[in-house]
Amino acid sequence: MEMYKHVSPGIVLIGRYGLLDTGVWLFHHNQECAILEMPDINPKNNSHPKAWESVTYYIKEKKLNPKFITVTHAHRDHIDSFQRFHKAFQRIPILLHETFFKRGSYFRIKKVSNVIQSNDLKDLIRKKREPSLIYQKVPIYCWRGRIFKTDIGGEVLFLVHVPKHSLSDTMLIFRGTMITGDWWLGPGDPNKNHIPIRTINDSISFLQNFVNERNYRIRNLFSVHANEFRRELSQQNYQELLESTRRLA
Repeated sequence: MEMYKHVSPGIVLIGRYGLLDTGVWLFHHNQECAILEMPDINPKNNSHPKAWESVTYYIKEKKLNPKFITVTHAHRDHIDSFQRFHKAFQRIPILLHETFFKRGSYFRIKKVSNVIQSNDLKDLIRKKREPSLIYQKVPIYCWRGRIFKTDIGGEVLFLVHVPKHSLSDTMLIFRGTMITGDWWLGPGDPNKNHIPIRTINDSISFLQNFVNERNYRIRNLFSVHANEFRRELSQQNYQELLESTRRLA
């Protein structure tokens, strides 16, 4: 497995882990970084390093300061090692959309007592803010709504809640690149996962409007499993691809 692949400015693919080869990613700028995905452990592969070990090594090697850890959606192959990651990065908040704790997600249902705003992140690292909940002894901070806007070293990072593959789907948008989670892009999605058609189409419209309202160009679309890299898309390419993803029935 190739490790530490620089796939786009400010975005590193640490490697692919677990039974379904889930990508683990790092977003970085000005010595600050965010970690994406905490995948399951493949019992057939006892080799090292594990995902959290690889991330730890890279962060130390590059002298980066992690700001938070997050996940694209609440399926086992993306979040199952959250306790291991918390142990490796005990001071770093795990940040998830509140729908990670809705019925049918990876987590058993637990009440989210309070949600955070983007300007709360510094207080989380300093442990001046109570977590939204404690799950299996791990503090977790939740956000609410469609967009969580923050920055990595001064560079804007968007977390966008757009359910399609799952009710917790969260896209990450950074420096013109969007990590698309497990979304099937284009027609013929074979894995509908019982998400209502109206919800799917609303998510597609939201991503189309997102770039129009902000005059923001998304040039690259990368699947979180790192098995699909769409590069140098025009605005028209982006809009047409999303439109072809829309469900009619």
